[in-house]
Amino acid sequence: MRFFAVLLLIALPLTLSAQTFSVTGTVVDDEKGNPLVGVRIETPSGKQLGTTNGKGYFTIEVNSKRAHLIFKYQSYADLDIDLANYVELIDIEFSMLSDVVEIRGVETNKQRQGNAGGFREQSIEELEKFQGFRTDLNDHLRNLEGVSGMSEFSSRLSLYGGRTNDAAHYLGRTPIPNLRHLDFAFPGNNSVLNPRLLRSISVNDNLARGAINQGNSSALHYELVEGDPDNVHMDVVLGSSNREINATGYWDGRTFLMSGRWLDPSALANLGGDFFVDLQPKEKKERCRNNPSDSTACSRIPDLIDITSFDGFFSTYYRDSTGAYSRHTVLGLVDTFTISRDGGTLDGEVTGSTLLDLNLGNQKAIAYAYELFKPMATGDFELGLGLKRITTESKWLDTVTFTEANNFDYSLEEIYGPDIVRTRAPIQGNDYNLNYSGSIDGVWSPKGLFLGGRPSWAYEGVLVNDHIEFFDTTNRGRDVIENTFLSSNAMLRERWKLSSETGLESALGVHMVNAGVPWPLASLRLTQELNKQNSVFSEVAFRHSSQLRPTTYHVYEPYTTGSGEIKLGYTGNRGEMLRYSTTAYTRLYREPILPSPEVYWFYEETEAADFAHVYGLNATGTFQLSHHFGFNVNASFVQGDYYLQDGSAIPWDMNRTLDLVNNIRVLPRSDSLLSMILTYAVSNGVPTYQYTLDNSGPTHYRTIAQSSSHPTISSQRLDGRINLDLKS
Repeated sequence: MRFFAVLLLIALPLTLSAQTFSVTGTVVDDEKGNPLVGVRIETPSGKQLGTTNGKGYFTIEVNSKRAHLIFKYQSYADLDIDLANYVELIDIEFSMLSDVVEIRGVETNKQRQGNAGGFREQSIEELEKFQGFRTDLNDHLRNLEGVSGMSEFSSRLSLYGGRTNDAAHYLGRTPIPNLRHLDFAFPGNNSVLNPRLLRSISVNDNLARGAINQGNSSALHYELVEGDPDNVHMDVVLGSSNREINATGYWDGRTFLMSGRWLDPSALANLGGDFFVDLQPKEKKERCRNNPSDSTACSRIPDLIDITSFDGFFSTYYRDSTGAYSRHTVLGLVDTFTISRDGGTLDGEVTGSTLLDLNLGNQKAIAYAYELFKPMATGDFELGLGLKRITTESKWLDTVTFTEANNFDYSLEEIYGPDIVRTRAPIQGNDYNLNYSGSIDGVWSPKGLFLGGRPSWAYEGVLVNDHIEFFDTTNRGRDVIENTFLSSNAMLRERWKLSSETGLESALGVHMVNAGVPWPLASLRLTQELNKQNSVFSEVAFRHSSQLRPTTYHVYEPYTTGSGEIKLGYTGNRGEMLRYSTTAYTRLYREPILPSPEVYWFYEETEAADFAHVYGLNATGTFQLSHHFGFNVNASFVQGDYYLQDGSAIPWDMNRTLDLVNNIRVLPRSDSLLSMILTYAVSNGVPTYQYTLDNSGPTHYRTIAQSSSHPTISSQRLDGRINLDLKS
């Protein structure tokens, strides 16, 4: 009872005193200069702060001089303002539908919805609007412009045709790993980051803006919420599989965010068993369906899937009256899993009590991130520091029917101990991985001009130590591979405003690994506004990224892949009712690693790729007829090939002849308590591969080719959701 009493006290809203600042100004039409009446002024979370009067004038109260404001007006593009850009907060004039906000002669670039000149930051509220759930980050990412190749049944993500490892991920200013809990996926598989704690997500595909390291294609940037300085708030979520508690608080000028989530093992097992793992082969299912009394055909292995998953999060930040800002963040996760398959086909050959395939393991991670923003008289300084420790243990067993006649030289008991019995099998793949990494990220943006433009100097360094232990089937023992490397990116960014309709942005820098050969980083993007609602852009970019990868048998070392890209884009809107964008791109990769499942990572490839060529098209659209009805679509087409040194080619692993996500939202009530969402997704022409292995000698070889029996696969999904949101 004491626990519940304390929990109840925490859940009660507590009003805390907080310093507030007055903001006054006028909102006018950008073209004619007429005052706009009834413009809504909101926070990024949707809280309305006020509206303009008959003369376009407003006065509101904010809790920080660095607060974000969103100005909304029918048939005008939303205006996103960061008050940190302004020295004074009195008598400000804002011009809607303009790329430039003018205040007392000071120019600041603003982000407009769909602005192709920079990157589009989409709020979680905007993303949630058309898919309804704020549980899994996957639901939000699959609706972002440029994202394809993602579904509930895969952790693979493609950004503008790039592979999963080609995309970088950033939490604030700190690079973080791919954010899926487990590499095998199932409906409801949550990400490490709880979407309830995020303010927005943006796709950074411009080297002159956003994240410093964009991989070989682009980066995903996650911004945390800033909480409510006026209240202590707590959410308790009791779902069928997800149980979570989230709390925000404010004390003495400092904001605190906390979250803990636990995924119910029995619910996850049901989801995985029904939707992910084909637990029994087709032959046995047919025999069982035709003869339900056949105990052999109808038998099932107990505890086919056993999954436990937990993650926790804590963050605290402080912002003073000058706009200076600092944040500390800690997040961690613990996942364990066991998956079994029954591969029996004939009576008596393999029964339901015999395991044919077994995959078990766990992953644990803890990360710390620090962010700092310091405005000064000579310019603005931004700093990010990160530390991570990640362990993964995966035991992939290629098992066969167990009889003494198999004559294996070793057994599972010898590899993993006496707790796993009855099956003897050769192990393939990495067994244990321990990864430490540290990062530093800094940006200095001096005031004034350099070479006629507004400059910023950026640097990012990442130090990685990777330790791998695996069971070698040839030497019948445990091998260890360890490697350390330092990756650095340094860039000078320049932004020029050629005219009120034309902007030019550039980035020039170097990428280095362990003080080796510097690889160029460069981009040049030209943006042209066609009119107040439509604009186009073109960009040429050169990128390089490095990570520890298996390159040959028993060799695990830093490997740098470069890419060159040409991109054309178009974006527009018709007020808040209709927004649309399309992007076409082509990209060349230098000596990319061929696609391979982790289970075969220590096999040497018998052929390598000279280069890869990828091209694609992405289109997004949002149509909101009224508050009650809305529709959005994200469609991608990606094609490419790996060109091998022997003259042959295999398809690019992120190929899609069509990757489509459609959402239709219906809100019967004006207060949005009830919503109905229909989602249709299709993924066509996804290539599949077959691997030929040769481990007869001292060195293992692997040949990769497109599957002859199933060269491509296609899938589609249709589901409906009815949400009843009871909000306090």
